[in-house]
Parts: sequence; C-alpha cells; structure tokens
Amino acid sequence: MEELYIQMLGEFSISSSRGKLTWEALRSDQMLRLLTYLLINRDRSVSVEELSDVLWSEKETANPAGAIKNLMYRLRTSLKALGEDSYILTGRGAYSWNREIPVRVDFEEFERLCTEALHIKEEGGDCCE
Repeated sequence: MEELYIQMLGEFSISSSRGKLTWEALRSDQMLRLLTYLLINRDRSVSVEELSDVLWSEKETANPAGAIKNLMYRLRTSLKALGEDSYILTGRGAYSWNREIPVRVDFEEFERLCTEALHIKEEGGDCCE
C-alpha cells in the first residue's frame, strides 16, 4: 500500500500519488475532527463512545452511534479521492485507521526533528554545522 503524507500544521491535507484530500473537499468540521482523531490514534481502535465524547463534547446527540456511522460513511466516501484502499476499519463497537497503510504526518516529523535538535544541543554539538 502506498504511503500517505498528512499535513496538519497550517492547512489540512492528505496526499498520495493517486490524489489529494483537503479540508475544502471534506466541507465538514465534524468529519475533519473524526479523521484527525483516528489518525492521531492510529495505533489503536477507538470506541464509538470515545468518538462520541470527542465529537459532541459540549452537547448531547440523540443517536451518537448512528451519527458516527453516518459521518464514517461520508468520510470513507471522501477518502476514495486517495484510492480504493480501506483506510478506516470497523470492529466491534469501534473504528480504527488501517495500520497497513503507511502514513507520514508533518507534526510528528516536526516533533522528531525538535527532539533531535535538543539532543544535539545537550551533547554540546552544533545542530547547524
């Protein structure tokens, strides 16, 4: 499976050689919130209850499981812009990012580079040689 590049710093986008998905294409803050939460937590399954708490923390929704199922359908349809892979998997009362799809996320690269720079500085080296 092809690696995806995910940009979360600045404007949101997911890119592959097959296409690009932007916030403008999603046209929904809820779908963007759902997608970014799944990506940030891509090392585990996320329960419907947890997603409901994240998406509707200030207000109640009459049918959170149904609302999440609807959002998931819309999100999966939008992700087809990147190819026909199964990006989001469904489990027992939970959803997860497909761990077989490699991703590279800009804020994780940024954190890694900052950590490396601090490590070099702590060793007394010059990070800008």
